[in-house]
Amino acid sequence: MTIALAIPTTRSALIVAGKGIAAPIQMKLCVNNLSHRVSYSTKPNNNCVPNDCYWAKIKARMHKFLSLDQLIQFYDRMGAKQDTQAFYEDPATDCLLTHVDFRNAHQVFELGCGTGRFAQKLLNNCLPQDCTYRGVDVSAVMVQLAQKRLGRWPQRARVDLVTKVGLSDFNECCDHFVANYVLDLMSPDQIRSTLNDAHRMLSPQGELCLVSLTKGQKLLSKSVTAAWRLIHHLNPSLVGGCRPIVIEEFVKASHWKITYNKTVSAYGVPSEILIATRVGSH
Repeated sequence: MTIALAIPTTRSALIVAGKGIAAPIQMKLCVNNLSHRVSYSTKPNNNCVPNDCYWAKIKARMHKFLSLDQLIQFYDRMGAKQDTQAFYEDPATDCLLTHVDFRNAHQVFELGCGTGRFAQKLLNNCLPQDCTYRGVDVSAVMVQLAQKRLGRWPQRARVDLVTKVGLSDFNECCDHFVANYVLDLMSPDQIRSTLNDAHRMLSPQGELCLVSLTKGQKLLSKSVTAAWRLIHHLNPSLVGGCRPIVIEEFVKASHWKITYNKTVSAYGVPSEILIATRVGSH
């Protein structure tokens, strides 16, 4: 469907423009079914045609993602309150723990370790005594919380602060690469780059272990997904920069063999769990 929007230059509110309403900027918002792909133009358009199919030629996108500085500020402020999201995160991450063979792991790498709650579960219940864990995060507050939480394992667990989203500077090898509720913060290009880095870092037959917000499958979760996406489009900082995605769409068959893919919903919030084995060469 196509909706014409008028955006006054003096305020940021979006106003649906009816027929005959003039505006300094005319925008055509085109939503492609459930994918919610949005394109826009900031050039004045006095001849906006509602059914104009040439919107696809517009280069800019309305999708908004928080910058690295904005992510750092948000999660530094959130701190330990991050754990309050356990009500919908734990059912999905517990499902991941059930279906990944961490008991034979030797080196685990976690991107976006947060407060270290998932790592604590790994070290307490899943990882063998000779397995090492390394977590990284862009938030200094999260790193401090994780380091304190994992202080019982000084010889096995290490948490570091990173100063950028990508992992191009990491040359270490691991047999399990974990990212829980991290990819849904990234742009599509950043997701693809991160999965390429994970493929480079993993040993042959190493496992990719991912959990993310995703699209709903039933009425309640579909409603939650629609509301979440709308809020993210209007102001991504209100939802911490994360939004529902479908991880499977980013997993290349030439790089990964998916061994488990399931959506679970807790209190109407849907999460996708994806486990894949690394295939192909670096």
